[in-house]
Amino acid sequence: MSYKPTLPPSQAALAAKRRAGLRCEAFEASQAAAFHWRDRLPVHSAAEAFPLLSEKGLKELAGDIKRNGLQTSIVIWSPEANAEPQLLDGRNRLDALALIGQLAVDEQGRLCIRKTDGTLEPIDQQHIVGGDPEKHVYSLNLHRRHLTPEQKRELIARLLKKTPEASDRQISKQIKADNKTVAAVRSDLERREEIPHVEVRTDAKGRNQPAQKQKKTAKPKRNTSQDQRELEKAQAHIAEIEAACEQDKDLGERLRAAEIKIVGLESEIVELRRENAALRQKLGDPGPFPELLVRKPAAAPHVVAAS
Repeated sequence: MSYKPTLPPSQAALAAKRRAGLRCEAFEASQAAAFHWRDRLPVHSAAEAFPLLSEKGLKELAGDIKRNGLQTSIVIWSPEANAEPQLLDGRNRLDALALIGQLAVDEQGRLCIRKTDGTLEPIDQQHIVGGDPEKHVYSLNLHRRHLTPEQKRELIARLLKKTPEASDRQISKQIKADNKTVAAVRSDLERREEIPHVEVRTDAKGRNQPAQKQKKTAKPKRNTSQDQRELEKAQAHIAEIEAACEQDKDLGERLRAAEIKIVGLESEIVELRRENAALRQKLGDPGPFPELLVRKPAAAPHVVAAS
């Protein structure tokens, strides 16, 4: 018979959960049972929107915490002051503490860090009361995470399912994504009828805006031949105006020439009168011309009637 080595029960259970893709927390391998912090502190569904670290990333985080201690507090949320709190941010930190065997619970049921001397120190917590847990989670995670395009699309779909009336620009501002990506995810969800089609959406400033802007009515296209005829008509009118202007210009020049000629003739008449007066004075004013020199009009012919 072939021999198959078997693992201790605690390690076998831990390996089975890892193969199934589940994250479990454990103390050192020598401990008989694993400590599940999720049984002590429920995780809010909003926190699940962001993926957990990979196994390699978790080991790196655990090594950093082991060397430098826990530097960032976890964040819990409750709808009211007296309500049971839920974890919003800190899953990876608690998993890392469990991985290196430093996560424990004190007598009061508080999550603590087990120090090297065996003493327990409560984990620093930031408690948020009220407000939108989704927005708190996005605010805490988006600025420090490098999400793949597919992970961003999943976040967008999650937000759209929760608030389909939010505008694409409002979602994109919250997710730090392009509004065209939000529009594409919305269209896909509407096509699959996973979210309703809304006619009015709320923009980033809280104003209600129509989902689609009204398109401007396009002006009817004009006939090319009609445009050509109107152009030729306008050009002909312009040519007529230019010809009339040229004609008016020519008439003006002729008028000015005639005026100059009249002035010259008037000067000649004055000069002739002066010469005539001087000539008369020289001749001693002989008076009127002799009768013989005066031309008389011709007499009408005498017609004799026949007898």
